[in-house]
Amino acid sequence: HDGKLDAAFGDDGVSSLDTGGYAAAIVQRSNGALLVAGSADEGGGFLAAATANGQPHPVFGGLSVLRLAHQVQALAVQADGKLLVSTVPYHEDDCPGPGWTLQRLGSSGVIDPTFGADGSMTSLMIDGEKDRNCDLTKIWTEPSGDAVIQTAAGLRRLAVLDQPA
Repeated sequence: HDGKLDAAFGDDGVSSLDTGGYAAAIVQRSNGALLVAGSADEGGGFLAAATANGQPHPVFGGLSVLRLAHQVQALAVQADGKLLVSTVPYHEDDCPGPGWTLQRLGSSGVIDPTFGADGSMTSLMIDGEKDRNCDLTKIWTEPSGDAVIQTAAGLRRLAVLDQPA
């Protein structure tokens, strides 16, 4: 515990996932595997998976990197292994519409159609707060399945997400 790189992790202490972009969030699954999410250089976003020891993990349909249509701002893993992903379809300095989208994916990256409308929920707008509705920057999950999200307009709690409607 001397602060030096752990040579057993990745390649001599460094895990280099070929994401083709910039990470915005990283979370750990219950088995120690890591998920990294962010913005892809060519547009859109990504989810990338690594084993607990930093090697690419083929979890998304046999791939270690899943490409998404929009950049990812926040990521969380629910107790049942499902993923909550916040995406934005535009540059963060521009907020033309309802802002962020929250999606729930299965543990292998497939959209969970039981969540929201076809697996996603568009931002919960606050009247008169258009510019403050653009960012969903953090997601916390609770043992009950509820989620607390942080946006520029404040914290919001969403009812039990892992229960069918």
